[in-house]
Amino acid sequence: MSDAPDKRGIKLPGTHRVAAFSLVEVTLALGLVAFGLIVLLGLIPTGLEQVRASSAESVAVNILSELASGVRTSGTSNVSNRIPVLVGGTGQAYFDGQGRWLGTNAPSSEAVYAAKWTVRARNSIKGIPPNVYILINWPATSPQPNGLVEGTIALSYDPASP
Repeated sequence: MSDAPDKRGIKLPGTHRVAAFSLVEVTLALGLVAFGLIVLLGLIPTGLEQVRASSAESVAVNILSELASGVRTSGTSNVSNRIPVLVGGTGQAYFDGQGRWLGTNAPSSEAVYAAKWTVRARNSIKGIPPNVYILINWPATSPQPNGLVEGTIALSYDPASP
């Protein structure tokens, strides 16, 4: 430590200036750090919920993609032997949490996703080709779903024609 100067700039022996933070400054700094940590910790549950929702929607989109691919490649047969592509045909199927097919019967305890489809005929007045409307919702047994994904797949063939 060095001797501190007086008002005239003369150093007086025995006087020292100490550089340090006051208790108020330390308290304010700790308060700001604590506030920032609390805000960050408060965002963790929201982030986890967003990850969960995104994961569920990704599985539903994969189910829709698999069914749509099957509709496009199946001609007038079934989607992977699952969805009958008949005009006016409707149906429902169930999938587990990983998107694996569980069947068309009443949902089991494993069912997380429900797929519903409707095959619609060509509408030549509006110029709409024959198509299949597919709706995926979850949870499968809930009257009010938490989420849904839907898609319409235009058919290059007419299921009403043999």
